[in-house]
Amino acid sequence: MMTETERALTVAEAAHRAARAVTVDPSCEPRLAAHHLVGAWEALARAVCPQGHAPEDITDVAAWLPGRLQAAVGPRAVAELGRALPALQAERTRPAWEPGSFALGRGEVEAHTWRLGQLLALARGEATPRPKWHRRAAIAAAAAVVLLIAVRPWWTLTLQPWRGTYYARSDHSGKWQIRYDRQIDFDWGRDAPMDDVPADQFSVRWDSCLHLDAPTKAIFQSISDDGSRVYVDGDLIVLNRTRGKTQSRGGEAQLEAGVHHVRVDYSEFSGDAHVQVLASFDENDPPKPIPASMLHAPRGPAGEEDPCE
Repeated sequence: MMTETERALTVAEAAHRAARAVTVDPSCEPRLAAHHLVGAWEALARAVCPQGHAPEDITDVAAWLPGRLQAAVGPRAVAELGRALPALQAERTRPAWEPGSFALGRGEVEAHTWRLGQLLALARGEATPRPKWHRRAAIAAAAAVVLLIAVRPWWTLTLQPWRGTYYARSDHSGKWQIRYDRQIDFDWGRDAPMDDVPADQFSVRWDSCLHLDAPTKAIFQSISDDGSRVYVDGDLIVLNRTRGKTQSRGGEAQLEAGVHHVRVDYSEFSGDAHVQVLASFDENDPPKPIPASMLHAPRGPAGEEDPCE
């Protein structure tokens, strides 16, 4: 028989799964996840707060979330979660037929959902082990996800190796949306790269995790209009400053065997938009698109300094 804590966590996990299903489906408005996310937070509060002491206002996360959970995810994550909750709460209470703007972008909702999932997993780890029927339900849910992947092609977008964070400003700030790209090779011309991002004055930050089996001298090349930069493990390797014309720049790095964080920053100001990133891991080969087999997308939320840890 489940305890009250386990029952509340089960409700929270179900609401979180529903929110996650919304955030990974590009055909769904991210605001639709608000109802499920707030429900998950309310259930989590019931699970981790002393009986009868769940807060009426869940938006001040730092005030009621147990210190052990705050320490586990870090103060920055707690602050980010707390900043997003009022917008989610407001959206949940707004009737669907009433006009109004949602203060959070898709990327922000996705990051919030991911962080909340971390908290739920930590809270579940502190609760009594799940009964057998719950484990069977989890296995069945995993099988359903596999089936869903087979029938919903959009889900496979999250399997692409480059996580692109698209900003509606040229300085990598403001509202953002996430899209997973197979490679960095785009010629948008004078078109916008995606909905809710303008054709001019936008920027993109791509992150991926590069796997090397042996120490390697890597050569990176960026070809872009306007400017672009390539970083490896936080070090600037390629600086391609250009505006209004296509320009190629390269750089090299001596990399050890293991996993390396590759980040590409691109900014478009006006006119045509084009960006391509190439690399060579053999001095006898010219730079070419990095094989997808050598990359995987970061599993953490956007904005982490080293998402490949």
